[in-house]
Amino acid sequence: MAALKGLLVAGVSLGVIGVGGYLGDNAVRDAAETRVAGALTTALRPTGPPEVELGGVPFSLALLTRTVPDAHLRVDGLPVDMAGHSVTLRDVSVSATQVSLADTQVVLGSADGEARLSYDDLSAVASVPVGYGEPGRLQVSYTVTVFSRELTASVSAVPELDTATQQLRLADPTMSIAGFDLGADVLQGLVDAVVEPIDLSLLPYGIQLTAITPTPQGLDLTATGNQLTIPLA
Repeated sequence: MAALKGLLVAGVSLGVIGVGGYLGDNAVRDAAETRVAGALTTALRPTGPPEVELGGVPFSLALLTRTVPDAHLRVDGLPVDMAGHSVTLRDVSVSATQVSLADTQVVLGSADGEARLSYDDLSAVASVPVGYGEPGRLQVSYTVTVFSRELTASVSAVPELDTATQQLRLADPTMSIAGFDLGADVLQGLVDAVVEPIDLSLLPYGIQLTAITPTPQGLDLTATGNQLTIPLA
């Protein structure tokens, strides 16, 4: 995801090389974090001011080693493109460890991220209305044709993430359709025919979604990656 690249690259590169070493260590860190927040606001145009924390004690040592042991970045809202749709990730949090800066790239020993996708945005990506159903399930509404009749269906289903393809699939659907008592296999077939797997592959550089959790507020996303190499523009 270009947005995560911006968060990580700006946070590391500006924090390591962007502030003079004549200030006290805490002042160096504070100044670096302030510059990072300003750069993120300009580059990413988030819906709220970014919060930046750069690790390392003493922090000034990073000016010599070009390495930061950890970095933590948070933002209230981050506009991204997902499967051709403009959506906003909410409550974005990214943590990275063993971050090394070279002349042309940043290498992250590991990185973990969390964000929330609203049901309005998920519906836009899926092209069908999607909402929260009950704990662990989603509620999906769409129109289907059963026995030559056009009917409105409202189905409760469990969201399953295919980590290999980074797609979300609706499984274990329940509920009859407009009075038709359909078996599980038939209902699953209808869901598969109407609702294509939802493409959530938005994380580049080897970062992968690892979990999705439906909540009343939206679909919580968790991502991770190891030994990630991010080219510097």
